[in-house]
Amino acid sequence: MFWVTSVYFNIRNALPKSGTFLLGHPVYAMSRNKAPGEDGITSDIFQRPYDLLPKSTTAMYNGCFRTACFPKIWKRAKLIAIVKPGKETCDNMTKYRRISLLNTAAYVLEKVLINRIMSYVYSNNLMNKHQYGFAPQTSTVDAVMALRDYVQNSINDGQYVASISLDEKERPMLYGGQSSWHP
Repeated sequence: MFWVTSVYFNIRNALPKSGTFLLGHPVYAMSRNKAPGEDGITSDIFQRPYDLLPKSTTAMYNGCFRTACFPKIWKRAKLIAIVKPGKETCDNMTKYRRISLLNTAAYVLEKVLINRIMSYVYSNNLMNKHQYGFAPQTSTVDAVMALRDYVQNSINDGQYVASISLDEKERPMLYGGQSSWHP
């Protein structure tokens, strides 16, 4: 049981004509307690120019989408390492959880992009019904239940079922240096 969905998405076609509503939610959804990225700009600082000049700020982001440009300076992140609970005395490098702190402007651009892509995917019914991660109102439990149903139906039909599971803990430095860690 393996599903793959790919969607070709041209962000230029998803641009609305105008409107400051595009940034409002991502700008104000940022946690005020979140540590800033390399530029040192916190969400509070970023919200001030948006409050004063919402159309100009929105035009800046729309310009990024129109030109399909993610500014290089925004791609930089501040990498910090946090010791995992219970691993304080360990000498192994796996005791650290790595966190990348994005610049606030990049965070907003990513949120707007994600919102636009998801809106496009859902409005055009492109989401695979077996997509559980990063999908609203779905969880790991839904994925496990779907697997259980698949296995049960296969057994009921007299078929053989095999399962292979990968342990991410044993796959170091994937996804740009980030790997999952679950306590």
